[in-house]
Amino acid sequence: MRNFRLALAVGLLTTGVAHAQVDANLGTVLSGSPVAISGTTVGATNDIDTYTTGNATAIWDQDFIYEFNVATPGSLFLDTNDVGGNPIDNDFFLLSSLATTVNASGLRQAEAIPAIGNFGQVGSDGSWNILSAGTYYLAIDAWRGIPANATTPATGRAGAFNGSLTFTAVGSQPPPPPSTAAFLSAGGSVTGTLAASTVVWQSFVYSGIGGFSLNTDGSGFDTELGLYNSNGQLVVTDDDSGLGTASLINAPANLAAGTYYLALGGFDTGFAAANFAVTPGAAGGAYRINGIAVPEATTPLLIGLGMLAGTLVHVRKRRSN
Repeated sequence: MRNFRLALAVGLLTTGVAHAQVDANLGTVLSGSPVAISGTTVGATNDIDTYTTGNATAIWDQDFIYEFNVATPGSLFLDTNDVGGNPIDNDFFLLSSLATTVNASGLRQAEAIPAIGNFGQVGSDGSWNILSAGTYYLAIDAWRGIPANATTPATGRAGAFNGSLTFTAVGSQPPPPPSTAAFLSAGGSVTGTLAASTVVWQSFVYSGIGGFSLNTDGSGFDTELGLYNSNGQLVVTDDDSGLGTASLINAPANLAAGTYYLALGGFDTGFAAANFAVTPGAAGGAYRINGIAVPEATTPLLIGLGMLAGTLVHVRKRRSN
C-alpha cells in the first residue's frame, strides 16, 4: 500500500503578493461532527509550489485552500475519494498559517508538520495531531512531479475532490485493563484468531530501557499494527514491514516508559491519531504476535488481550514522480 505524507503548511505574503489565500471558510469544526469538503483544483490560483516534508525539488500546483478553527487540542482525520495517479492526483496539506518562503531550488515552499506515520502529506486519507486550539488551513494541491523527470507533465494533475474532515478532541480513557495476561518475552508470542472486521488489542508495560520489536510473522492473513500510548495518542503504525504481508513495529527512539496498547487488524485497518480510535479492515484469520525485548533478552513485555473498534486513519506511500 502506498504511504502518503500529510503536512501542516504555513503561507506568506511576499512583495505585496498573496501566494496563499483562503478559497472557502469552514468555520469552527466541532469534535465528532464531520464536515464535508467538495470542489476542484482545476484553475485554483494559489501559488505554493512545494512543502517542507516533501522532496525540495517536487512541484504541486493549482491549490485550493480551506480555513477552519478548532477550540481545543485533538486529532483531525481526513477521508477523501482521491486515489492518486493519472489523470487526477490531488494531495492534502494541513497549514498552520499562510506564510511561504523560497527554498534552495527556487520554489515557493510552505512549512509543514508531518502527519501520523512516516510521511508528511495525505494522498487520500490520513490524520495528524493538533496540539493547540486555533486557526488552520487545509491546502488541496494538484501533484505535478519532479521537473527534471521526463515523465513530469507541464501542469499538475488537477481535478475534482470530495470527502470529509472529522475533528476529535483529546481526553478519552484507554481501553479497559485486560482480564487475562501472558508474558511475551524475547522469542515468545501470543496467538489467536481475529474475526473478520474486528480489532484485537494487546497491552504491555515498557520499562523505557533498551527498546522492543513486535511483529506478526507467521500470521495467516495481511496484518496491520498500530501502537498507542496510555493517553490514546498514536505512536506508530505499520502495514507490511515484516515478512511478506506481516507487520513490524520497533520502539521509536527515546520512547518513554509506560503502558502501551497495540491494535492488530487486517489489511486496510485505519488508525486515528487520538482516543484509541481504530476502524478495522475486512480481513481476519489466525494471527501471531512475536515480541522481542532489546537488548535484555530476559526482559518481558506484559501482554493482555482486549477488543475494541473505532474510527479510521490510513497512510499511503508517495511516489517520486
